[in-house]
Amino acid sequence: MLYAARRRAGATARVRAEKRMRKTDARLGALCAALALVACESSDAQRGRQLFTGEKALFARMAGHETGLPALASRCVNCHAVEPIRGAAVSAPASGADQPFGGVLSPDRLRELRSRRGAPPSQFNRDSLCRLLRTGVDPAQVIISSSMPRYEVSDADCFSLWAYLSAGRK
Repeated sequence: MLYAARRRAGATARVRAEKRMRKTDARLGALCAALALVACESSDAQRGRQLFTGEKALFARMAGHETGLPALASRCVNCHAVEPIRGAAVSAPASGADQPFGGVLSPDRLRELRSRRGAPPSQFNRDSLCRLLRTGVDPAQVIISSSMPRYEVSDADCFSLWAYLSAGRK
């Protein structure tokens, strides 16, 4: 009788240990998946930074023109200010101007519901940013100035730009 009781107790302990191991395995799996996602998002944002600054070229044309722009002329940083993360002061765009010609592209300003160019309030998301870059039409269906190039940008590059702009820059 004592032997049977010990055997049942041992089996119960094994079952409990197996359950703990399964929970631990599930937690480790979730942690690994989260770390992989962060690494992927980080690499997307890094590529977005490279596209924004011109380290990686984006092909663009001026609205209504057939000829493509030189790579240095189509960098986002030429006209848009870089606003560092953590509320630091806005730095001037690469053009050296005191004020950014194209405005500050901070996460808050992009996502904020606000009126732009006299249109009804709107806000950007990944898809509306991609549409604006390609067609020149903003989220409120307003055509932006022809002084901004129209980009021939892949979905992957556009999503990388959004990852960079929406996460804040470093």
